[in-house]
Amino acid sequence: MAAYHHVRKPYNTPGFVLIQHGSYQWISSADQPLIEVGEVVLYRGIGQARIFRQLRFRPDELSSANREVWVKYLALQTNMMSDSTLSFNTIHDRIRRCETGGLRDGTWLADELAEAAGLDIDAPGFAKELWQSAQQSYSLDPNMGERKFGPHYVAVRTALSNIRIITFFAGESEVKIVDPSRIQSVVPFGCDVH
Repeated sequence: MAAYHHVRKPYNTPGFVLIQHGSYQWISSADQPLIEVGEVVLYRGIGQARIFRQLRFRPDELSSANREVWVKYLALQTNMMSDSTLSFNTIHDRIRRCETGGLRDGTWLADELAEAAGLDIDAPGFAKELWQSAQQSYSLDPNMGERKFGPHYVAVRTALSNIRIITFFAGESEVKIVDPSRIQSVVPFGCDVH
């Protein structure tokens, strides 16, 4: 992940350009003041829903079987991010928008790689919960949670190194969390967290 100071024209808005394996985003400094110290606040709107579900766990409290799943999952994430082309294709593999038609979207490549790595992402259990958690999109822009996908939403804090950015097509500043155990806090707005 690279983060560069960038003043956006025509309004001279200070911010950052984030670049990761061909994906890029610009976000205002006012919306992400923690980037300077290597952290981000992410937002996820849940509409009228009353409960936000996000897998959170402490690795040292996992059973041996779940710890093995977690280690396989992290190895898979490392593998997917080790090559810029593979990283770009796996982060965009399930995006379906008119703007993304040329990106080999809808391939579900990451799911194929997860299964090949020995993760059973279809059967009930920790592997499926972990995988589904990793597929949730968040936004770096608080307006996406508060207004576009709200009114109920959450804000989560995590390290800048713990996100994968999705190309800035629709202006929603989307990211995904790599390791849910590295979420530092979840603050609910109008909902409960489970």
